[in-house]
Amino acid sequence: MFTKPLADISPSLPDYDAERRACVETWQALLDSGARFDIPEPIVQDAWRSLVVGNFLIANGDRMNYSAGNAYDHLYEAECGDAVRALMQFGHVVDSRRMVGPLLDFNRQATRFHVAGHKLQLRAHFYWITRDADYVREKEPVWRGVIDFIRTSRETPNGLLPKDNYAGDVNQQIYSLNLNANCWRGLRDMAAVLNDLGERERSTELLREADDFRRVIFDAVGKSERRDTKPPFLPLSLLGDEPPHDPLTATRIGSYYDLMAPYVLGSEVLGRGFDCETWLIDYLRQHGGIAMGMIRSTMHQGEFNQQPGVNVLYGQRYLLTLLRRDDRDHALAGFYGHLAQAMTRDTFVGGEGS
Repeated sequence: MFTKPLADISPSLPDYDAERRACVETWQALLDSGARFDIPEPIVQDAWRSLVVGNFLIANGDRMNYSAGNAYDHLYEAECGDAVRALMQFGHVVDSRRMVGPLLDFNRQATRFHVAGHKLQLRAHFYWITRDADYVREKEPVWRGVIDFIRTSRETPNGLLPKDNYAGDVNQQIYSLNLNANCWRGLRDMAAVLNDLGERERSTELLREADDFRRVIFDAVGKSERRDTKPPFLPLSLLGDEPPHDPLTATRIGSYYDLMAPYVLGSEVLGRGFDCETWLIDYLRQHGGIAMGMIRSTMHQGEFNQQPGVNVLYGQRYLLTLLRRDDRDHALAGFYGHLAQAMTRDTFVGGEGS
């Protein structure tokens, strides 16, 4: 048994209070380097500050990873791109610029169209936030290659992208409304960027392609919609035989419909306030797809089989769509649902699902 005072045994032990002060000062300096908000509701003020710091904590150098210390400790295009977008919007533009590069270079064959569409959207969003024309031109070999990939991939009999996975974890091959919608959005966004840069000819050509692509998508949606439900059901599997899921989370494929549908809403391919956009939102609400204003999901495999919950990561575009539609009450329900249920109490750590 030791009899010497601890200080004599290990005089180099760090001073906890000093280390804590150094940590607080470091993170405070980081927050002060971005946009500053003073929100009178303490829980909201604490949440945004904690989430900005948390995003930096899971970043590894210039790679904004999905998570840290587990199997998701690496890049995913849309999920990590959304975290980088958030840092941009909170004023951390220099750090975001470093993090955009790896996401533009990222490739994953299993989700190649998903990656392509969200690469272009991220590239365009960074330009509109920063107006950094030099960075657009620096990365042109990357984004031009993505545009060419989408355009040549549409050389199918129906003008849609080839059949691909229903979702990253579901290898059922479909003509995907989600993938086509987000690749369309990527083309449209880059056409707008090129126009702003004064490249009118290239912009017009790309916009013409995007307009044709959207007409093809609308035609496929019209041929696929199911009017035998209330509200009508819009399948993610275009020109296929996807049945209405009721309730949405009763099956694995229905739960993935619930996760992928917000990406369709976020693309705005269905139009602002058009009937079919309203149908999709109302179907989620009326057929078990929403809880406390958040996207629901139920696990249908693994350790948590049949356990219901919410999947806040994939609900972001649902809430952004509500804000775009000026649906204040539903948006607030989701906002406070996040604070009450979807993140750890007081420390605001958010998982993909809870």
